[in-house]
Amino acid sequence: MGTEGQDLYDSLKQPYTINQFNPQVYWLNKRHYSAFSGTDLDLRLRERNITEIHLTGLCTDICIYIQQLMLMTLIIKY
Repeated sequence: MGTEGQDLYDSLKQPYTINQFNPQVYWLNKRHYSAFSGTDLDLRLRERNITEIHLTGLCTDICIYIQQLMLMTLIIKY
């Protein structure tokens, strides 16, 4: 938190800035490589019956791959 790595870039920044106060928009501060570890992201997705997720990130091997693995683990778990 508080680093440039947390900032939104390019085409992601403007839509978030415009919609950040919309109750359907949720900003999540990650504590680890995985957004699912130590957060309530899984619960928030299930409460809203989210069935499609688009993963984005700056580093494919960290930002995207780890999220995909954690997400797949949660899907198999339930």
